[in-house]
Amino acid sequence: MASVIKSIAFKNFYNFYGDFENNTFTFSEGLNIINADNGMGKSKMYNGFLWIIKDMVYDSDRKSTRLNSSHPSRS
Repeated sequence: MASVIKSIAFKNFYNFYGDFENNTFTFSEGLNIINADNGMGKSKMYNGFLWIIKDMVYDSDRKSTRLNSSHPSRS
């Protein structure tokens, strides 16, 4: 079953510093394309989606995903 993501908000998540209201991204219905210069947070935003949907993070050093070890239920 597909999910529709209407928005995502970050608070001090990687390079998204500050409160949720400063880091909220709202999507339009249909296909949304995220386009930005290098180092602007496209991969970090992907990591946010991955964390929310699958409770995993992408480790760019190992080029693989892993379970989020900092999740409260794992401490």
